[in-house]
Amino acid sequence: MMRCYPAGALALVIAVHLSAWAQVPRDVAEDLMRKSGLWEQLGSIEKQIDVALASTLDADSKNITPAERARLASAFKSAYAPSHLRSTALAVLSKEIEAGQVAALTDWYGSPDGVAITRVEEAGAASARDPRETMAEGAKAYATAHESRQAQTRRLVQASHAAEFSAAVIVNARIGILQGLAAAQPSRPSPPIAELRTALEKQRPQLMQTLTNYMIASFTMAYSTITDESLERYLGFLDSADGARFITISIRGLEAAFAEAARDFGRSLPATRDGANS
Repeated sequence: MMRCYPAGALALVIAVHLSAWAQVPRDVAEDLMRKSGLWEQLGSIEKQIDVALASTLDADSKNITPAERARLASAFKSAYAPSHLRSTALAVLSKEIEAGQVAALTDWYGSPDGVAITRVEEAGAASARDPRETMAEGAKAYATAHESRQAQTRRLVQASHAAEFSAAVIVNARIGILQGLAAAQPSRPSPPIAELRTALEKQRPQLMQTLTNYMIASFTMAYSTITDESLERYLGFLDSADGARFITISIRGLEAAFAEAARDFGRSLPATRDGANS
């Protein structure tokens, strides 16, 4: 049955609902990015994509001159700079985080559990350790862990969307790199970016399975100092409406950041060819 409100009460109800959906100021969004670890994680991504670019250029070195390679690397580094990625992601979070979420998010990330877990997540993201070593050691540790801890780790991987987060990084970085190679070699047959993205998306299920296995091993190692009780409280936060929405928004911010970086990289590509610098 439809509720009837006095005029003043109706205005108050509308005002409350509108304030809950209002976008938050950039400084509030930035504070949440920093407290959640997203800020540091976007900074550490630079090392990962630098390695990916170098590997791709090494494989195609016969078709690129040393000067073109240097200019491509410089353009890529500029487009994917942490400050650029953070700024784009921040715009998304500021627009999409609801004012009504802020208190719950601040409470969690400011709690002892939230701070401790964010720190181990930041350390894991910044680690320069060979992923193969992490996979081998983590898989062994997972296999010997108690069944309840194994289940907890699998739930964390799922609730945090860690595999989706990593897949977004890999797919978008790969597109940016291949776009750069195509621009540096105009005569080389190359599919349009839309087709390339479609082809990579078809590979996503297999990529997700690989990343999920890696994340289980990685999480086993990363959270080894965190108690079962703390992890259970973390899962409670991730499963809550505010926590789940924040994770979803963070992934959208990441994807927007990489899409913008790819566009900037594309705009700078004509100047990387030798013919434009003679």
